[in-house]
Amino acid sequence: MTLKGNTNQERPESYLTSRLIEIIKDMPPDQKKNLLDQLEQKGYSNKRKHPRYNFFEQAELQGIPQRQTDFIKDISIGGMFLETDLPFDLNQDIHLVLRLSGIKDPIKITGRVVRKAEKGVGIQFTETDSRILEVTKKEEVSKLKNFERGLSESLKVYLQERMSSRLYRKALFLKWKVRQVLAPFRKIRYYGHTHYCPVCKSHLSHFILSIADLQENARCPVCRCLERHRLDWVFLNTKTNLFDGRPKKMLHVAPEAIFELKFRKISGLIYITADLNNPRVMCNLDITEIPFADHSFDVIYCSHVLEHVPNDRKALRELYRVLKPGGWALLQVPITAKKTFEDPTIEDPFERKRLFGQIDHVRRYGPDYRERLVEAGFKTTVFSAGEILKNKNDFFRLGIQDWRLIFYCEK
Repeated sequence: MTLKGNTNQERPESYLTSRLIEIIKDMPPDQKKNLLDQLEQKGYSNKRKHPRYNFFEQAELQGIPQRQTDFIKDISIGGMFLETDLPFDLNQDIHLVLRLSGIKDPIKITGRVVRKAEKGVGIQFTETDSRILEVTKKEEVSKLKNFERGLSESLKVYLQERMSSRLYRKALFLKWKVRQVLAPFRKIRYYGHTHYCPVCKSHLSHFILSIADLQENARCPVCRCLERHRLDWVFLNTKTNLFDGRPKKMLHVAPEAIFELKFRKISGLIYITADLNNPRVMCNLDITEIPFADHSFDVIYCSHVLEHVPNDRKALRELYRVLKPGGWALLQVPITAKKTFEDPTIEDPFERKRLFGQIDHVRRYGPDYRERLVEAGFKTTVFSAGEILKNKNDFFRLGIQDWRLIFYCEK
């Protein structure tokens, strides 16, 4: 048996056996044959339409049997995308043993499943080996993506250190304006019938990779929205009264550019944007001390903000205070843990990134986030993505995962 890798050079069975010796040494003959057949049929097939690493990955799945060959589609020092059909659960802890080309000994890594996609799962490392850096440097396939991601992050840090907050935000606003100008051209470039973005109403051949977290099929190439934005937009249109034309007053905290223009156009809506530092918003405020009177707003939209706020309970009480009786709020946070975890003593940015996912996050939320909302006074209904998207095909078409949740809060 011979195998063909992405170098298009034939490799003998001895190469395969040496790669898989840790996996197959204890396997029964029938399982061993099945594994080798799958590797030949899937892993080293030139029919695959995307580049891949030229090494095999074996995951010790805590009791889940290894049923097929799994491949790492992208990898960085912070995590990886594992292409697999195995039944991973969101927030599942996983131990990996990687056999990497150019690295003599296996690399052992501990991670957590933080993303689920149709073609696999995103795993964020909680414990890793410094040798993973050698992989990101050596592997030709990942070179461009790692360069893009590294350049983007380095440029952001460089600008933030050397520009005032106001000037930096203006630069980001200019970048957004340029994207607006290019949007019609990108609509043509990515035109297709496979996917659809409900935010910018674009028919697309595919969604693109999110460089920040290596999430596949995530970002709309036209309006740049992510999966969470698309689900929020569908919910706002189908499950709320935001677009019924009746007079309302809305507070939008940390406004997303993709939503801001659309909200401004809503008939009868008094629309106020707020943020801690953004000079482009109407009101600079700290959401733990909101400078508006009680019962000021009919609607509040605050998405992926509270994970940055040390005293989120106080912020929730303030949001409840300024919401009118009978009003509602969408208070979204990333759910990346089985149970909410925080430690206010952790201030080191790298330790925050390791534990909370980003250097400016102060906690990981679990589904028990609802309890904090109820504690603040909100009548809280949690909608699953399946309750919002009735057609199963919409998950694939809109690029939305079925595990996502909407936290709808009423007063």
